[in-house]
Amino acid sequence: MIDGNENGLSLIGESDRGLTERIKVTTVLGKPNDAIQFSPEYRMAIPDLRTAFDSTWVWHGTGRYQYDPRNRNTVRDVLQTIISEDGLIPHTDVLDFTQGKMESVSTSPARLYSLMYAQCHFEKGHSFFGYGRNGLIWSYYLAPMAWRGLIETFIDKNPDYTQMLDKTAREEFSTNASGFHDKYSQIKPRKSDMFKGGVSDIAENYPILIGIKSGSFEQSPIGKLLDKHELRSQTPISIENFTHFEVPENKVQEVKMLLQQANKTVPVYPIEWGTEYSKQLPLKKILDG
Repeated sequence: MIDGNENGLSLIGESDRGLTERIKVTTVLGKPNDAIQFSPEYRMAIPDLRTAFDSTWVWHGTGRYQYDPRNRNTVRDVLQTIISEDGLIPHTDVLDFTQGKMESVSTSPARLYSLMYAQCHFEKGHSFFGYGRNGLIWSYYLAPMAWRGLIETFIDKNPDYTQMLDKTAREEFSTNASGFHDKYSQIKPRKSDMFKGGVSDIAENYPILIGIKSGSFEQSPIGKLLDKHELRSQTPISIENFTHFEVPENKVQEVKMLLQQANKTVPVYPIEWGTEYSKQLPLKKILDG
């Protein structure tokens, strides 16, 4: 009931806005998972999850396994490589045509952005969100990039983008970009496959998320299509600058054991718990970091 006073109206307005926010978050991440919410293990871990999230500046998404770029018939263990090299090492990236080929580590201020890329490493048929929700999230990130590209090219006449009007430059970039999924699939996925979740054809492959502390690297220049959701490092990011790992719940013990064997002390949490914790955050924080 509205009592008519200013404070009463204010409180009701705040309540309505809170409800609207929760509906939006549920649309993106799904309803609260009671099995997780009422799990004693999850509830005990909430303070540690809060600390991990609060300490994370940017996120890096990857997978347990990828094809070796030097020999596409060989699968390399990405996690073991991270452990043995004591962190993330820059690799060749061709997706930002305004910068050309660059050696870098890609990160994002948004956990969800990095999770969507990490999810591609799931074996086909596995997904955290399902077809409709995957499509919604990918559309949120990719559609504005397309519009930004059109504006930079045809309205602002930005030479970094008008170069793609040249057929040769466009074909060269298309050839380079077509290898985006080569890391985890021998067969080029259809665009719609990403809406289903995992596209990897590597047996037992799974996503890995890494939280990274503030000040772990100096940001490298990046094109306007990507600068809202990505930060690039051209220097290695050491494990001591990781806040935590997130992997599927059934892989947590496996990853903990590998880290312990290498004497690396980094917390490991289920991705499912990280997503459940995220449901209490503001939608803008979820989507944009």
